[in-house]
Amino acid sequence: MQDENTLIKLGFKHNKDWDSENVDTKSYMLVLNNKVFRAHCYDESQGFRGVSKFVTIGIITKNNKVDRWRDCCSKESVKTFINK
Repeated sequence: MQDENTLIKLGFKHNKDWDSENVDTKSYMLVLNNKVFRAHCYDESQGFRGVSKFVTIGIITKNNKVDRWRDCCSKESVKTFINK
């Protein structure tokens, strides 16, 4: 299971500037190997019924947008993604 603790252990920091006023989900940022990663944690409280906790993660591009979102739920999947 990938969750907020996973992100914190990997060095992600809460980035309040990226948080949405409309959604009760924190945004996390990590700068690693000249890449900026953005991530969110989700679970049943955000409407994902019957789904364990998972992380959605993407890489920030030069125009400050996420290249594409990837869902990471299996063990070590966030770590594997950021170390590619």
